Amino acid sequence: MKKRFTDIHIWKKPWFYKLDPFDKLMFMYIKDECDEVGVWEPNFERAESDTKTKIDWDDFLKKCNGNIKILNNNKWWLVKFCNFQYKKLDEKSNSPTTKSYIDKLKYHKLWDLYLEMEDT
Repeated sequence: MKKRFTDIHIWKKPWFYKLDPFDKLMFMYIKDECDEVGVWEPNFERAESDTKTKIDWDDFLKKCNGNIKILNNNKWWLVKFCNFQYKKLDEKSNSPTTKSYIDKLKYHKLWDLYLEMEDT
């Protein structure tokens, strides 16, 4: 079973508190449905069915204020997911779990972007 840390301060972030309730629900849905490094393969029909909502996906992305990036393969990435869940991922780590997260980022071609974001 996947477990995730929850950012209790998200409710105070202007980009999030300005979302309407359905958009907040959808962001939380994507956060819960994404893989170990924050990548979600969009299934809009299922997401809307699971949440009993109808979303304007283009508008939703704009409202998320850069917190979701669409990848070249049309998957969506929660850009701050790894930083929040795992803090610093280090390639020198001997932890099999850390290595698996790094491998997953590399699989999605996000490792370099993750490193760039970490420096900011």
